[in-house]
Amino acid sequence: MRHRKALVVASIVVCAFAALIVWRSFFNAPQSESSVQAFATSAATVLHQDDSLIDESAMNESGRPAIGGAFQLIDHNGLPRTDADYSGKFLVVYFGYTFCPDICPTGLRSFTRALEKLKPDEIKQIQPLFISVDPNRDTPEELKTFVGQYHPSLVGLTGASRDIESVAKKYKVFFQLHKKDTDGQYYLVDHSSIFYIINPRGAYCGHFTHASSVEDMLAALRQALYPSMTK
Repeated sequence: MRHRKALVVASIVVCAFAALIVWRSFFNAPQSESSVQAFATSAATVLHQDDSLIDESAMNESGRPAIGGAFQLIDHNGLPRTDADYSGKFLVVYFGYTFCPDICPTGLRSFTRALEKLKPDEIKQIQPLFISVDPNRDTPEELKTFVGQYHPSLVGLTGASRDIESVAKKYKVFFQLHKKDTDGQYYLVDHSSIFYIINPRGAYCGHFTHASSVEDMLAALRQALYPSMTK
């Protein structure tokens, strides 16, 4: 019950923040008929996406939400990567895109500060992953520049659209491209904004959002590392 209440509160914060982002983006972006239509529907799309992400009706055998799974992607150095490459570690998985105007940078900056507060032996147990939901633009080169702005342990992952869709489905992640402008280069991608924590056994064990405070992110990470801690 406490977990559900916390998620509801987080969702309300996400909704308010998302509405602000859409408003700011509209007045800062090139305005064409297609972009106006995209932004007109953006708020409604973003607002519904986070309040049903942790589907508690879909549980695994341990009684936790069935989130996560195997993947085959390409990292920001152009090397093939699978979930097996990070076995034995806690994964913190976030889906976003490098052209994201506010939500991804906001969340990743806070997440970086939370990681910096961990002890060296704690950070060694965690592998942060940023999985692109915009593989057409997010090449390994783009990802390398992007993840280089945040914690040095952050790994950017991209891949073929079908591979991104496959892993997104396993993480119950929503994303949707808006109609592109005439030049095909400027567009937004609505997407879930949750950092999923997966334990070394491959099971979901917690989450937080881009709007969570650094302290709450740190608490969630330590709760995963030390399950006996009181929530």
